[in-house]
Amino acid sequence: MKNFTMTSTKLCHSEHSEESSVSPAGGHRVGFFAALRMTVMVALISLLTAASAHAEPLIPYKFNGATPLEWSQRLAQSEMARRGTTLNYQGAPRARWDYTTGIFSLALLKTAERTGDIAMADYAAKLVTTFVQPDG
Repeated sequence: MKNFTMTSTKLCHSEHSEESSVSPAGGHRVGFFAALRMTVMVALISLLTAASAHAEPLIPYKFNGATPLEWSQRLAQSEMARRGTTLNYQGAPRARWDYTTGIFSLALLKTAERTGDIAMADYAAKLVTTFVQPDG
């Protein structure tokens, strides 16, 4: 299986067959499809939340009976339930603070702001604070 190394500045292709390991350069290899899934999920939450900001308040656009904001909320709730605490610091062997964890937290906070979903805001806040140690 082809893997990719995530570093702070780029995505590097690798021919290694391991699902996950730390590279000598300090990057972290993740399966391509796992990285792609997280990127698509974050993009959908962000796009649907942004689209709902421009929707007419009296006649909201609906798809399958739900507005873009409702779809954003459903997707975020589904991802929070699926992930649980695995994104938290030491919540899983591969848990780390990176771009996708940060942007997922931001998407949750923006969606919570628009919907008033306190549980979503609490999840995002807890996720971020697990990476902040007493020494800063």
